[in-house]
Amino acid sequence: MSWDVLVFKLNREIKSGSEIDETTIDDIGSEASVLEKLHSHFPDLKLFDYGEVIENMGKIERENFSIEFFILKSTETQNFLSFNLYGKESIYPIVELCKRNGWCVFDTTLGEILNLEEPEKNGYEQFNKIRNGITL
Repeated sequence: MSWDVLVFKLNREIKSGSEIDETTIDDIGSEASVLEKLHSHFPDLKLFDYGEVIENMGKIERENFSIEFFILKSTETQNFLSFNLYGKESIYPIVELCKRNGWCVFDTTLGEILNLEEPEKNGYEQFNKIRNGITL
């Protein structure tokens, strides 16, 4: 089970995650330009092709965390990226990627956009409580 965040570019300031919709989000670039930005930030990025729906699945692995993402084939330009995070420290390289590119991070556990200057105020602990409370 992963802690998930969405990355996108807002075209205006918002006060709450509930204000986000298709009118508040700008494209972040073409598939090629997004992949170029990801490769620049994560030189050791591994890409896998998954056929009809998913053009590329990316994986970044570090000693104490890993990150996965998918780029869908259905659009010429990307307006968001979905990252599956594994490990508490995984948010920090995503935050740096967003700072570099003028993007924001939406923490799906909190239902809010993270403050890129205070990324430690995130939903990881809450995600762990939810995850640890699930019984199979």
